[in-house]
Amino acid sequence: MLAWLSALEAYQKAEVDVPVNLRLCFEGMEESGLVRFSEFAQEHKDIFTKFDAACISDNYWLTTRKPCLTYGLRDINYFTITIAQKPLPGHEPVPLHSGIYRGTVHEPMTELVIMLSKLADSNGNILIPGINGLVDDVTPDEIAQYEDIDFDMDEFRSTIGSEAAIYATAKDTLMHRWRYPSITIHGINGADPSPNQTTAIYPKV
Repeated sequence: MLAWLSALEAYQKAEVDVPVNLRLCFEGMEESGLVRFSEFAQEHKDIFTKFDAACISDNYWLTTRKPCLTYGLRDINYFTITIAQKPLPGHEPVPLHSGIYRGTVHEPMTELVIMLSKLADSNGNILIPGINGLVDDVTPDEIAQYEDIDFDMDEFRSTIGSEAAIYATAKDTLMHRWRYPSITIHGINGADPSPNQTTAIYPKV
């Protein structure tokens, strides 16, 4: 935010007109769940229309030693999958005791887990047909750009605090972080998350 304001101040002090029209949206709740921002954006769609370009400042340093300049982002698509038992006319599905009903009814949680397991493998590869065909092929020039980037795998493992790194090299890690498609499953709602889980089959997840 300060970088944007400082840049505008520099234009003013130099008595130079800013070459484009700017509209700034400062949103400071990213790490707290974006409270009310999505509702605000929906209620005020007119603010976010008729733009030729957008610049996002919410980013990170590649290492703790130097800032990095971001010149591109992957798109993000967020989906919600709902699986529910089909109700009988005039009825509403209810949670069922698994000790009595397991093995006799289709369980939404089981169906959801089966579906999610078909989205990606344990190495982060997306299994949805056709996804990789939407991504440009890697060029030799692009591969060469990764060779000189200041990125240390030991530091990366220390940052994530585990041995969960999929790739052994900085190049492969950065390419899957920046240019290849990826998928993350963030959570499941509709089941019992408490430590003392009830033995219920929930009708919708």
